[in-house]
Amino acid sequence: EELGFKDYAPPFLAPNTNGDLILKGVNYASSGSGILQPSGLIFGGRICMDKQVDYFAKTRQDIISRIGAPAAQAMLRNSLYFVMIGSNDKLTLFCYDWTLYNLDARKIVVLSSLKVGFMPFEIDIHFCGQDCVSPLNKLAKLYNSKLKSLLEDLTKNLSGSTFVYADYY
Repeated sequence: EELGFKDYAPPFLAPNTNGDLILKGVNYASSGSGILQPSGLIFGGRICMDKQVDYFAKTRQDIISRIGAPAAQAMLRNSLYFVMIGSNDKLTLFCYDWTLYNLDARKIVVLSSLKVGFMPFEIDIHFCGQDCVSPLNKLAKLYNSKLKSLLEDLTKNLSGSTFVYADYY
């Protein structure tokens, strides 16, 4: 809503996400997913990041078939991409952003890690309340500082790209 969108992007796996509807955006999100295949296994039917990127590549091909390669490339390069890799893992983020870039994504918002030490799951497994998990939050802060720097480097080094760090902490 803050970005001026009137509707939410439909989920990729919804049966009606096709035709001209894909020209307005598609949602590939999957709660509990991660970069690594095993990430989030305990949560059940999640779709890992590489599969989500595969789905985006398929949508890209559908858009090219629908409006032609030059128009598709221009549209994709002017679109906004919102990426949040869950707190299940935070490894090799740049590999997926690079892949999105090679698929013509140019404006990518990446959320920071949240306060993982305050997640109910972490508090429950440590049996000691919120104080004992503060080292996890320190790791999240360290990760966030490195992520912000990485996104600045990607913006600088990938021609025409804008990687935005969104502070979710």
